[in-house]
Amino acid sequence: MASFVRIEVPPGTRDLLARVQLDLGAKALRELLFRFFDRQGARIAGAITKGQLSGQVLKRRTGSLARSIVGRGELVDGLPALRVGVLKGPAERYAAVQEFGTVSKGGELPDIVPREAKALAIPVGPALTPAGVNRFGNPRDQPRGTYQLIPFGRGSRGLNATAGLFRTRDLTREYEASKRQHREFDLGNVAAYYLLLRRVGIRPKRFLRNGFAAELPNLVADLAIQLAKVVALQSRKGAKK
Repeated sequence: MASFVRIEVPPGTRDLLARVQLDLGAKALRELLFRFFDRQGARIAGAITKGQLSGQVLKRRTGSLARSIVGRGELVDGLPALRVGVLKGPAERYAAVQEFGTVSKGGELPDIVPREAKALAIPVGPALTPAGVNRFGNPRDQPRGTYQLIPFGRGSRGLNATAGLFRTRDLTREYEASKRQHREFDLGNVAAYYLLLRRVGIRPKRFLRNGFAAELPNLVADLAIQLAKVVALQSRKGAKK
């Protein structure tokens, strides 16, 4: 899924484009613009990584998404163009859902639902590192008896949660403490490690589109500088003849 942006340049830059085409020819102008967009693509990809993925829009966790953002020049219908984004690799699907969001949160993609299981196991609280990465992997991969399933009935706190997975040892400690203190067992004294959700919605972050839009003025300004240099060079060459 991709978004396309038409790059508009001011009249002065359009005049420079016409002058360069007149001096160099259409083919040389296309090659010049392709190389320019290739450089700008790498620059803009770096700017998005630095400006959008360091906590401003998305908090960096593993760094996989940041490493996957690239920019390059391309030819579209024979014309130079610029593409920036996650163009392939394991982060492509994650990037799309973060960029475009899901329908229940005002986005464009379907909500995330389990393919085969009855629910999605979402790590929370103690199951997450400070960076927000799952500490323990899939709960199915843990030794038998690690977690205990506790249903929530009709859901919990608007999360559409059907149940929670609690560490068995934490539940045991609370049970023993309640016996020693002669009080009722309190589930509020233990933390869920995973919530089981029927579906998950993701709010659109638009980190790629907004990051690209923020860099467009710089791209247009750099293009004018590049074209002016070419015009000046051709003028000097013409004066020497």
